[in-house]
Amino acid sequence: MQGSKSVATVGFFDGVHLGHQDLLQRVRTEAGKMGAKSVVITFAEHPLTVVGGASRKKPLLLCDRRDKEMLLSQQGMDFILMLHFTPELAAITGKDFAQTLHDKCNTTALVMGYDNHFGSKRFSTQEETQAYIDSWAIPVIRHEALYKDDIKVSSSVIRSAVQSGDFAKAWSLLGRPYSVKGIVQHGSKIGRSLEYPTANIEIDAEHELVPAQGIFVSEVIVEGTRYGGMSYYGQRPTLGHDEKARMEVFLFDFSGDLYGKEVEILFYHYLRADIKFYSLDALAEQLRKDEIDSRAFLKNLHAE
Repeated sequence: MQGSKSVATVGFFDGVHLGHQDLLQRVRTEAGKMGAKSVVITFAEHPLTVVGGASRKKPLLLCDRRDKEMLLSQQGMDFILMLHFTPELAAITGKDFAQTLHDKCNTTALVMGYDNHFGSKRFSTQEETQAYIDSWAIPVIRHEALYKDDIKVSSSVIRSAVQSGDFAKAWSLLGRPYSVKGIVQHGSKIGRSLEYPTANIEIDAEHELVPAQGIFVSEVIVEGTRYGGMSYYGQRPTLGHDEKARMEVFLFDFSGDLYGKEVEILFYHYLRADIKFYSLDALAEQLRKDEIDSRAFLKNLHAE
Protein backbone atom coordinates (compact mmCIF):
# COMPACT_ATOMS: atom_id res chain seq x y z
CA MET A 1 0.00 0.00 0.00
CA GLN A 2 3.02 2.26 0.40
CA GLY A 3 2.95 5.03 -2.20
CA SER A 4 -0.56 4.20 -3.41
CA LYS A 5 -3.66 6.24 -2.73
CA SER A 6 -6.37 4.47 -0.77
CA VAL A 7 -10.07 4.65 -0.01
CA ALA A 8 -10.85 3.14 3.39
CA THR A 9 -13.69 2.14 5.66
CA VAL A 10 -13.62 1.40 9.39
CA GLY A 11 -15.90 -0.84 11.41
CA PHE A 12 -16.30 -4.02 13.42
CA PHE A 13 -18.20 -5.84 10.62
CA ASP A 14 -19.67 -8.57 12.81
CA GLY A 15 -21.01 -11.31 10.53
CA VAL A 16 -19.95 -9.50 7.33
CA HIS A 17 -23.64 -9.45 6.36
CA LEU A 18 -25.22 -8.10 3.18
CA GLY A 19 -25.18 -4.53 4.52
CA HIS A 20 -21.45 -4.77 5.16
CA GLN A 21 -20.92 -6.30 1.74
CA ASP A 22 -22.85 -3.43 0.13
CA LEU A 23 -20.66 -0.93 1.99
CA LEU A 24 -17.47 -2.69 0.90
CA GLN A 25 -18.69 -2.66 -2.69
CA ARG A 26 -19.07 1.13 -2.35
CA VAL A 27 -15.47 1.36 -1.12
CA ARG A 28 -14.26 -0.60 -4.14
CA THR A 29 -16.33 1.58 -6.47
CA GLU A 30 -15.01 4.84 -5.00
CA ALA A 31 -11.46 3.48 -5.06
CA GLY A 32 -11.86 2.59 -8.72
CA LYS A 33 -13.00 6.11 -9.54
CA MET A 34 -9.93 7.57 -7.82
CA GLY A 35 -7.39 5.02 -9.04
CA ALA A 36 -6.84 4.03 -5.43
CA LYS A 37 -6.56 0.86 -3.38
CA SER A 38 -9.54 -0.32 -1.32
CA VAL A 39 -8.90 -0.81 2.40
CA VAL A 40 -11.07 -2.20 5.18
CA ILE A 41 -9.99 -1.54 8.77
CA THR A 42 -11.57 -3.67 11.45
CA PHE A 43 -10.94 -4.79 15.02
CA ALA A 44 -10.11 -8.08 16.69
CA GLU A 45 -12.17 -7.13 19.78
CA HIS A 46 -15.64 -5.65 19.90
CA PRO A 47 -15.29 -1.98 20.97
CA LEU A 48 -17.80 -2.49 23.81
CA THR A 49 -15.37 -4.88 25.49
CA VAL A 50 -13.14 -1.82 26.03
CA VAL A 51 -15.46 1.20 26.27
CA GLY A 52 -18.73 -0.37 27.34
CA GLY A 53 -18.06 -0.55 31.06
CA ALA A 54 -18.77 -3.48 33.34
CA SER A 55 -22.52 -2.82 33.50
CA ARG A 56 -23.08 -2.61 29.73
CA LYS A 57 -24.05 -5.85 28.05
CA LYS A 58 -21.63 -6.99 25.35
CA PRO A 59 -23.20 -8.39 22.17
CA LEU A 60 -22.71 -12.06 21.38
CA LEU A 61 -20.85 -12.27 18.08
CA LEU A 62 -22.11 -13.61 14.76
CA CYS A 63 -18.62 -14.84 13.88
CA ASP A 64 -15.21 -15.04 15.48
CA ARG A 65 -12.08 -13.21 14.38
CA ARG A 66 -10.87 -16.03 12.14
CA ASP A 67 -14.15 -16.31 10.25
CA LYS A 68 -14.45 -12.53 9.96
CA GLU A 69 -11.05 -12.39 8.29
CA MET A 70 -12.07 -15.19 5.94
CA LEU A 71 -15.39 -13.52 5.05
CA LEU A 72 -13.72 -10.14 4.49
CA SER A 73 -11.11 -11.77 2.27
CA GLN A 74 -13.94 -12.87 -0.04
CA GLN A 75 -15.08 -9.29 -0.68
CA GLY A 76 -12.37 -8.29 -3.16
CA MET A 77 -10.71 -5.63 -1.01
CA ASP A 78 -7.08 -4.80 -1.73
CA PHE A 79 -6.08 -4.65 1.93
CA ILE A 80 -7.56 -5.83 5.25
CA LEU A 81 -6.14 -4.28 8.43
CA MET A 82 -7.07 -6.02 11.69
CA LEU A 83 -6.33 -3.81 14.71
CA HIS A 84 -6.55 -4.59 18.40
CA PHE A 85 -9.12 -2.31 20.01
CA THR A 86 -7.19 -1.08 23.03
CA PRO A 87 -7.96 1.70 25.54
CA GLU A 88 -5.29 3.78 23.78
CA LEU A 89 -7.02 3.34 20.43
CA ALA A 90 -10.41 4.10 22.00
CA ALA A 91 -9.06 7.43 23.25
CA ILE A 92 -8.11 8.65 19.76
CA THR A 93 -10.49 11.18 18.21
CA GLY A 94 -11.98 10.55 14.81
CA LYS A 95 -10.13 13.58 13.48
CA ASP A 96 -6.76 12.28 14.67
CA PHE A 97 -7.50 8.80 13.31
CA ALA A 98 -8.42 10.28 9.94
CA GLN A 99 -5.18 12.30 9.98
CA THR A 100 -3.23 9.10 10.63
CA LEU A 101 -4.95 7.39 7.69
CA HIS A 102 -4.09 10.39 5.53
CA ASP A 103 -0.44 10.43 6.61
CA LYS A 104 0.31 6.71 6.89
CA CYS A 105 -2.01 5.14 4.29
CA ASN A 106 -2.33 8.03 1.81
CA THR A 107 -6.10 7.77 2.30
CA THR A 108 -7.98 10.17 0.04
CA ALA A 109 -11.53 9.29 1.15
CA LEU A 110 -13.24 7.47 4.00
CA VAL A 111 -16.51 5.60 3.40
CA MET A 112 -18.60 5.32 6.58
CA GLY A 113 -21.75 3.34 7.23
CA TYR A 114 -24.95 5.13 8.17
CA ASP A 115 -24.54 4.26 11.89
CA ASN A 116 -20.75 4.44 12.18
CA HIS A 117 -19.48 6.96 14.73
CA PHE A 118 -15.90 6.03 15.49
CA GLY A 119 -13.57 8.15 17.59
CA SER A 120 -13.73 9.33 21.19
CA LYS A 121 -15.60 12.60 20.60
CA ARG A 122 -19.42 12.67 20.79
CA PHE A 123 -21.77 15.55 19.98
CA SER A 124 -25.34 16.31 20.97
CA THR A 125 -26.63 17.17 17.47
CA GLN A 126 -26.17 15.83 13.96
CA GLU A 127 -25.13 19.32 12.83
CA GLU A 128 -22.27 19.41 15.34
CA THR A 129 -21.20 15.93 14.35
CA GLN A 130 -21.19 16.83 10.65
CA ALA A 131 -19.25 20.06 11.24
CA TYR A 132 -16.62 18.08 13.14
CA ILE A 133 -16.35 15.48 10.36
CA ASP A 134 -16.04 18.24 7.76
CA SER A 135 -12.90 19.43 9.58
CA TRP A 136 -11.08 16.14 9.03
CA ALA A 137 -8.06 15.81 6.74
CA ILE A 138 -9.94 13.54 4.32
CA PRO A 139 -13.50 13.70 2.98
CA VAL A 140 -16.09 11.31 4.39
CA ILE A 141 -18.63 9.58 2.15
CA ARG A 142 -21.72 8.40 4.01
CA HIS A 143 -23.22 5.12 2.79
CA GLU A 144 -26.91 4.56 3.35
CA ALA A 145 -28.40 1.52 5.06
CA LEU A 146 -29.31 -1.52 2.96
CA TYR A 147 -32.87 -2.84 3.19
CA LYS A 148 -33.95 -6.38 2.33
CA ASP A 149 -37.70 -6.98 2.09
CA ASP A 150 -38.23 -3.67 3.96
CA ILE A 151 -35.95 -4.83 6.79
CA LYS A 152 -32.83 -2.82 7.59
CA VAL A 153 -29.84 -5.15 7.41
CA SER A 154 -27.88 -4.94 10.64
CA SER A 155 -25.99 -7.24 12.98
CA SER A 156 -28.47 -6.56 15.81
CA VAL A 157 -31.47 -7.56 13.66
CA ILE A 158 -29.68 -10.76 12.65
CA ARG A 159 -28.85 -11.56 16.28
CA SER A 160 -32.52 -11.19 17.21
CA ALA A 161 -33.55 -13.45 14.33
CA VAL A 162 -31.11 -16.17 15.38
CA GLN A 163 -32.12 -16.01 19.03
CA SER A 164 -35.81 -16.27 18.11
CA GLY A 165 -35.24 -19.21 15.75
CA ASP A 166 -36.07 -17.25 12.57
CA PHE A 167 -33.20 -18.74 10.56
CA ALA A 168 -34.79 -17.89 7.20
CA LYS A 169 -34.64 -14.19 8.12
CA ALA A 170 -31.06 -14.53 9.36
CA TRP A 171 -30.09 -16.26 6.09
CA SER A 172 -31.78 -13.53 4.06
CA LEU A 173 -29.83 -10.76 5.81
CA LEU A 174 -26.50 -12.56 6.13
CA GLY A 175 -26.52 -13.89 2.58
CA ARG A 176 -25.76 -17.39 3.93
CA PRO A 177 -27.17 -19.75 6.57
CA TYR A 178 -26.24 -18.87 10.13
CA SER A 179 -23.68 -21.29 11.55
CA VAL A 180 -21.39 -22.02 14.47
CA LYS A 181 -18.14 -23.97 14.59
CA GLY A 182 -16.64 -26.16 17.26
CA ILE A 183 -14.51 -29.16 18.08
CA VAL A 184 -16.11 -32.59 18.61
CA GLN A 185 -15.60 -33.81 22.17
CA HIS A 186 -16.31 -37.08 23.96
CA GLY A 187 -19.74 -37.16 25.59
CA SER A 188 -21.84 -39.51 27.73
CA LYS A 189 -22.72 -41.65 24.64
CA ILE A 190 -26.36 -41.99 25.73
CA GLY A 191 -27.45 -41.17 22.18
CA ARG A 192 -26.01 -44.46 20.99
CA SER A 193 -28.45 -46.41 23.16
CA LEU A 194 -31.28 -44.45 21.52
CA GLU A 195 -29.91 -45.20 18.02
CA TYR A 196 -29.12 -41.51 17.65
CA PRO A 197 -25.39 -41.13 18.32
CA THR A 198 -24.68 -37.42 18.56
CA ALA A 199 -21.46 -35.48 18.25
CA ASN A 200 -20.87 -33.21 21.24
CA ILE A 201 -19.55 -29.86 20.02
CA GLU A 202 -17.45 -27.54 22.16
CA ILE A 203 -18.55 -24.00 21.33
CA ASP A 204 -17.76 -20.58 22.76
CA ALA A 205 -21.27 -19.74 23.97
CA GLU A 206 -19.94 -16.98 26.24
CA HIS A 207 -18.82 -14.88 23.28
CA GLU A 208 -20.50 -16.25 20.15
CA LEU A 209 -24.22 -16.26 19.44
CA VAL A 210 -26.08 -19.57 19.67
CA PRO A 211 -29.82 -20.06 19.17
CA ALA A 212 -32.24 -20.38 22.05
CA GLN A 213 -32.44 -23.89 23.44
CA GLY A 214 -34.23 -26.35 21.19
CA ILE A 215 -33.94 -28.80 18.29
CA PHE A 216 -33.12 -27.61 14.77
CA VAL A 217 -32.93 -28.82 11.20
CA SER A 218 -29.29 -28.45 10.26
CA GLU A 219 -26.50 -29.39 7.96
CA VAL A 220 -23.02 -30.16 9.22
CA ILE A 221 -19.79 -29.56 7.32
CA VAL A 222 -17.05 -32.05 8.15
CA GLU A 223 -13.72 -31.64 6.35
CA GLY A 224 -15.44 -29.99 3.40
CA THR A 225 -18.30 -32.50 3.10
CA ARG A 226 -21.85 -31.47 3.98
CA TYR A 227 -24.27 -33.80 5.76
CA GLY A 228 -27.90 -33.34 6.65
CA GLY A 229 -28.74 -33.62 10.31
CA MET A 230 -30.50 -32.47 13.46
CA SER A 231 -28.82 -30.22 16.00
CA TYR A 232 -29.65 -29.68 19.64
CA TYR A 233 -28.78 -26.96 22.11
CA GLY A 234 -29.99 -27.41 25.65
CA GLN A 235 -29.55 -28.85 29.11
CA ARG A 236 -30.92 -32.37 28.45
CA PRO A 237 -33.88 -32.26 30.89
CA THR A 238 -34.82 -35.90 30.23
CA LEU A 239 -31.35 -37.01 31.33
CA GLY A 240 -31.21 -35.04 34.55
CA HIS A 241 -30.88 -31.42 33.41
CA ASP A 242 -27.26 -30.37 32.89
CA GLU A 243 -26.07 -27.25 34.63
CA LYS A 244 -24.69 -25.88 31.36
CA ALA A 245 -26.34 -26.03 27.94
CA ARG A 246 -24.52 -28.10 25.35
CA MET A 247 -24.49 -28.34 21.57
CA GLU A 248 -25.01 -31.76 19.98
CA VAL A 249 -25.65 -32.84 16.42
CA PHE A 250 -26.80 -36.05 14.75
CA LEU A 251 -25.55 -36.49 11.19
CA PHE A 252 -27.69 -38.36 8.67
CA ASP A 253 -26.04 -41.17 6.71
CA PHE A 254 -22.64 -40.68 8.31
CA SER A 255 -20.20 -43.24 9.61
CA GLY A 256 -16.75 -42.43 10.92
CA ASP A 257 -14.81 -40.91 13.77
CA LEU A 258 -15.43 -37.22 14.46
CA TYR A 259 -13.54 -36.84 17.73
CA GLY A 260 -11.15 -33.90 17.72
CA LYS A 261 -12.38 -32.59 14.37
CA GLU A 262 -13.79 -29.12 13.77
CA VAL A 263 -17.31 -29.11 12.38
CA GLU A 264 -19.58 -26.30 11.23
CA ILE A 265 -23.30 -26.49 12.05
CA LEU A 266 -25.65 -24.62 9.71
CA PHE A 267 -29.08 -23.77 11.13
CA TYR A 268 -32.09 -23.89 8.80
CA HIS A 269 -35.24 -24.37 10.85
CA TYR A 270 -36.44 -24.44 14.45
CA LEU A 271 -38.16 -27.80 14.97
CA ARG A 272 -39.35 -27.72 18.57
CA ALA A 273 -38.58 -26.70 22.12
CA ASP A 274 -36.39 -28.72 24.46
CA ILE A 275 -38.78 -30.57 26.74
CA LYS A 276 -38.56 -33.30 29.36
CA PHE A 277 -39.85 -36.75 28.34
CA TYR A 278 -41.15 -39.27 30.84
CA SER A 279 -38.83 -42.01 29.52
CA LEU A 280 -35.93 -42.63 27.17
CA ASP A 281 -38.28 -44.63 24.94
CA ALA A 282 -40.52 -41.59 24.58
CA LEU A 283 -37.48 -39.46 23.75
CA ALA A 284 -36.34 -41.98 21.12
CA GLU A 285 -39.81 -41.98 19.55
CA GLN A 286 -39.77 -38.18 19.32
CA LEU A 287 -36.29 -38.26 17.77
CA ARG A 288 -37.58 -40.57 15.05
CA LYS A 289 -40.32 -38.05 14.29
CA ASP A 290 -37.77 -35.23 14.34
CA GLU A 291 -35.62 -37.09 11.83
CA ILE A 292 -38.56 -37.58 9.46
CA ASP A 293 -39.44 -33.89 9.67
CA SER A 294 -35.81 -32.83 9.26
CA ARG A 295 -35.19 -35.00 6.22
CA ALA A 296 -38.39 -33.71 4.62
CA PHE A 297 -37.40 -30.09 5.27
CA LEU A 298 -33.94 -30.57 3.78
CA LYS A 299 -35.38 -32.36 0.74
CA ASN A 300 -37.74 -29.45 0.08
CA LEU A 301 -34.98 -26.92 0.75
CA HIS A 302 -32.69 -28.41 -1.88
CA ALA A 303 -35.54 -28.90 -4.36
CA GLU A 304 -36.19 -25.15 -4.48
